[in-house]
Amino acid sequence: MAEIDGFFAHKRYALVEIDPSTGGFGRAVYDCLVEGGREVILVMVAPTEGARQIAGAVYTSVAEAPGPLDGVVLNVEQDPDRMLREVQAAVGKGVPRIWIENRCEAHEAVEYAVAHGVEVVDNACSLLVLDPHHIHWFHRKVLDLVGKTPQVQHQAAD
Repeated sequence: MAEIDGFFAHKRYALVEIDPSTGGFGRAVYDCLVEGGREVILVMVAPTEGARQIAGAVYTSVAEAPGPLDGVVLNVEQDPDRMLREVQAAVGKGVPRIWIENRCEAHEAVEYAVAHGVEVVDNACSLLVLDPHHIHWFHRKVLDLVGKTPQVQHQAAD
């Protein structure tokens, strides 16, 4: 079992800019978490009415999300400054793990999180772990076979 397989073994996750009301990717991530018995908090700058109907409350930043979080999944594309702010907010809340979806510019955010002791998976689709069916299963198996399974980044040991 790869280390990333334990990422979603906890109970409470925030999804940042992942809208379950649009179907496709957003719905798949949300459903996989909920069907796995996890609580999902939505964080969206401009939430859709559909997202509010599905999740109830929707927050505009990780900092506003109530209570502790076991992890944060970020899909903040083309806005590295916002990505960094959300990661800083997650670190401030004591979030132990962060998953950054592919297509997100997050170099500075990743460095910040790792430097603060947070486990990070960067530039990988969370469905590789959450959805062991269909194309995600095949894609994950290919990555495993060629030695390119996404890795959890950790702070270097002193």
